[in-house]
Amino acid sequence: MKIFTFFCCLCLAGWFFTTEPNGSSPSQPVPSTPGFDKDKSPLLPSYEAPPIELGTGNPKNNLSRQLDEWLNPCNDFAEKLLLACDYPSVRNAAAGIIRPENTGELNFGMVCDLNDFLNAAWEFVPDPRGDDTPYPASTSFRLLRGDCDDYAVLAASMLWSLSAEVRIYCGTDQNSGHCFAEINLGHTDMKAVGIYLRERYHLGNDDKIFGHTDSQGNFWLSLDWAAYPGGHCKKYDQAFVLYPQRHCCNYL
Repeated sequence: MKIFTFFCCLCLAGWFFTTEPNGSSPSQPVPSTPGFDKDKSPLLPSYEAPPIELGTGNPKNNLSRQLDEWLNPCNDFAEKLLLACDYPSVRNAAAGIIRPENTGELNFGMVCDLNDFLNAAWEFVPDPRGDDTPYPASTSFRLLRGDCDDYAVLAASMLWSLSAEVRIYCGTDQNSGHCFAEINLGHTDMKAVGIYLRERYHLGNDDKIFGHTDSQGNFWLSLDWAAYPGGHCKKYDQAFVLYPQRHCCNYL
């Protein structure tokens, strides 16, 4: 037991969780990882629709507009994302990807199994110029091709079908725009998550985990196209998050 405790301490040395990512180059893809001991996979909170506090919002908006945007899709693109999240259609596909050792209650191993599959199988294909309409999750799973919002919709929908709480983060800056899914880890022991990721993906001290912490202290792990969950995330000048299970969104 002392040896195991010492080993865990070594594993956590230099580990860093960031809630305000400053940008990073995407992680290089790695081969799909072998099965991992289910007992080491932290359990995750299932979606129960607890109330979410209003964020600080966009300073350009007055309070009435903030409330209106909170109760409805923020913009036309957010509504397109919401309509594309046809999660029941990818339920069987998501369940079939989960390895036998990770079946049971929602656990972090399931997140990794889905990430490994999508990271290895996905191929980038741009949208037609002037038409940024995300494919339904069912179509994206059939094609396993598309751009960032297609990937985000598929990842969010597959995890939604397994009872995880998800959201889609969309940001823009002067040069580009990007979307990626995030999963709510709630108040899950992040040390346990760090140990699991480090051992499953053989991560080094320089490999970081990216995500955002909300006003209630929930950690939303980034599920961008990366070699491991939380492996990539960029900070944008303007952003909104869509909560598809709540049919609402909020500007950050």
